This record gives sequence, structure tokens and C-alpha cells, in this order.
Amino acid sequence: MSTATATHATPSASLGATHFLLRRLHSLTGIIFGLYICVHLLVNATLLEGTREGAASSVFQGQVNSIHSLPFLLGVEWAMIYIPSSSTRCTAFTSS
Repeated sequence: MSTATATHATPSASLGATHFLLRRLHSLTGIIFGLYICVHLLVNATLLEGTREGAASSVFQGQVNSIHSLPFLLGVEWAMIYIPSSSTRCTAFTSS
């Protein structure tokens, strides 16, 4: 009866650090996306409120207008939606 020992391939230090950073970025992306979903659901929940007395538009439309009037909206969209979304797609193919 022979005994065979398996050799474990150890990744290089830079590959291990890259993998660690990609996993952390993936986790951070999940947190950011979760916060975005919470805000999205809260704003959409204002649809249930309808129109307030004396108001020209609905509460929901007021929320949408306030979001669209943010001076840094484009930066927030890129930082919180587009970039994390693209990094998630990239790490999905590298995770095992």
C-alpha cells in the first residue's frame, strides 16, 4: 500500500492580496446596494401617502423632485450604482 501526499498549490502573495481585496470590494458593494434598495423602497412607499391637502403635487412627486435637484446626483449615481455594479460583475466570474 502506497501513501501519496498531495501538494497544495499556494498562490503568490500578490494574487492572494488581489483576491482578498476583490472579496472585500464585493462585500462593500453588497452593503452599498442594500442601502440603495432601502432608500428606493422608502421613496416608493410615499406613493401610499397620495396627495396632501393644499399641495399641488403628490408626496411622491415631491420626493422625486428633491432627488433630481441634488447637485451631486450624477456623482452619487456613478459612485453608488454604476461602479459597484460593474465590480460585482467582474468579481462574480473570479469567485469560486
